[in-house]
Amino acid sequence: MEQRFSLGNLVVDLEAYNVWIDERRLSLTYSEFELLTILVKRAGAVVPREELAREMWGDEPAEHRLNVQVCRLRKKLEDSHPWRVKTVRRRGYALVAEDDQPRVA
Repeated sequence: MEQRFSLGNLVVDLEAYNVWIDERRLSLTYSEFELLTILVKRAGAVVPREELAREMWGDEPAEHRLNVQVCRLRKKLEDSHPWRVKTVRRRGYALVAEDDQPRVA
């Protein structure tokens, strides 16, 4: 299994639980790291909210928890050009470069 994902200036190391943007390490909680990892693996594509919640927390209801984690991750990515977590109404979330549009299946 791949232990490191790179998207331009964004690097996610699954083994060490580290994330770097432009060689600057981001400090993420475990949940933020898991959320980012799921989005990085499917960069540019919309990941449905239900699927994100299920991958992160199993079958327990997690809509509010997901909202909180997305908000926190967005804040930490705020100065990390060009990556953004975009909301696609009634669909889910996508990790995209600043000017890109998410792919909806």
